[in-house]
Amino acid sequence: MDSKLPEFVKYPDIPYLEGNFNLNKIFKNPPSIYEKLDGSNCQVRRKDWRILPGSKAHYITEHKWEEQSGHKSWMKYFKKWSLGNESLLSLPEDFILYGEWASPEEEGLFYWTSVMNRKYPNNIKDSFFLIDLGILDKHGKLGEIVDYEEAKEFCKSKKLEDIKFFKKINNHGVNKDSLDKIIQSIDCFDKLALGDMEGVVLKDYKSSPQLFYKYLSRECSEIRGLKKTGKEIDASDRFRYSTPQRIEKVRLKLLDNGMPEEKINREIIFDEMKRDIIKESKVKPNKKYLEKIINEYFSEKEKN
Repeated sequence: MDSKLPEFVKYPDIPYLEGNFNLNKIFKNPPSIYEKLDGSNCQVRRKDWRILPGSKAHYITEHKWEEQSGHKSWMKYFKKWSLGNESLLSLPEDFILYGEWASPEEEGLFYWTSVMNRKYPNNIKDSFFLIDLGILDKHGKLGEIVDYEEAKEFCKSKKLEDIKFFKKINNHGVNKDSLDKIIQSIDCFDKLALGDMEGVVLKDYKSSPQLFYKYLSRECSEIRGLKKTGKEIDASDRFRYSTPQRIEKVRLKLLDNGMPEEKINREIIFDEMKRDIIKESKVKPNKKYLEKIINEYFSEKEKN
């Protein structure tokens, strides 16, 4: 890694909304709601007239990131886009563009499919979507995140080119049913996904500290939550965070961090899953159950 690079500043982790909830009791201000794109988290910033592209966890300035294949191939396309986008030189050094790279897992004639099997039109593949605009403080840490609508105007004022934006979603409800209707397109027709969305992100930029949550569709959620009947399943926190969706997310995180596919085994997935679950839920997962779903996951992969 280049020792002259500034400290890498990650986008904050966003917690899940789960169970039955009332948005009025969670947020002090009405949250802004945006579609969650099932792509690859990335960022771009400038330092000393040098464009610095990054993934979710690290810079991808080294040449090795241009030689990736399979899932990680999105990095070389994102890096090519960022280094070839001269307008990004207008980005002030204390700002970071946090984004989602629309990275196809499988491509079809009219649409592409994401990792979590969401379908999107071909005209947005290999594109940078702004998630948020971050401002660094005097210590180089993330100070605040700019209101999304203001961030759009900022990008236009700086003449930053080839950046796509999410559209704000109107929400007339306060509970999970209203968000489910948005995800299922019952109450949202102006969206990217061809079918159900991966989920939505709810953001209160005005509160201090700023308050963000994400709410995912049942098929994409990493948390075992509700049955189709709408009743809570009988699962304690030691079980409900151990899901096949989380295994896949952990695998992709390891790949994005540079681990070769052939080195990702059951033991590594178990350790990463355990750390991930403890960090999110503050409880230790059930060891036997976690081993069981990991073994089932790898057995299914070996069949294919």
